[in-house]
Amino acid sequence: MPQGLDFSDLHLRQAAFELRFSKNYLLWDRSGLIWREVARKFTALEVEHAEPGKIIFRLDKLQQTSLEPERWWITAHEPTASLESFFEVAASLSEIVVRNLELAEYSRLGLRVIYSKEFDDIAAASSALMSTGVLAIPDGRQFSVSGSALRPAYSFRREDGKNGFLIQVKADSTKVDVKAPAEVAAIVEPFSREIFSLTFDVDFYVMASVSVGQLSLLDWLKQAFHLIKRDSESLFPRG
Repeated sequence: MPQGLDFSDLHLRQAAFELRFSKNYLLWDRSGLIWREVARKFTALEVEHAEPGKIIFRLDKLQQTSLEPERWWITAHEPTASLESFFEVAASLSEIVVRNLELAEYSRLGLRVIYSKEFDDIAAASSALMSTGVLAIPDGRQFSVSGSALRPAYSFRREDGKNGFLIQVKADSTKVDVKAPAEVAAIVEPFSREIFSLTFDVDFYVMASVSVGQLSLLDWLKQAFHLIKRDSESLFPRG
């Protein structure tokens, strides 16, 4: 069984920032202006998914963003551990959105970060989570079944009327299958892998309405991330 597993053993896999606001009908008039301005900053901008009221753009290889009538979000995959460049991009793009939509108030701000650690198999990932002591599962047989706990998970939420957070921790697996199109299948090898991991998912948010001029989004992002890093250690105690 792994010993001493804690927050510092995990790798930052994904970060996301979301702004929510009252339904904004200026989006229909100014969507083109917004994305043209974004394209000046990200010349590789391309549409990844489109449907009425929702278009997802890829900013670059690892970042996506989308603007909807009641929210704007940006996600980065495999970001740097400090998140400095992600925060700068998020703050820059949010300024474009806020200015063009003439937003006066945010109904919600949220920063979500997902950490993980890979293992050789699901038993090792499950054992690692159990070794932290955050879950108490009785030993022995239950329902006439014995054996170690597999794919354990837990989550909880706290809110104080102004701020809140949601913690989700689980041991699980993900299957990755990549198959080449028929026209290049003869020269491109297919790829298949099952990834076993322990995932630590934190969503920290402001749930009370905040006026646009009341805070700096860049400062809020930095402070939110500081709180997540500071307090995650206590939520992931050593076994």
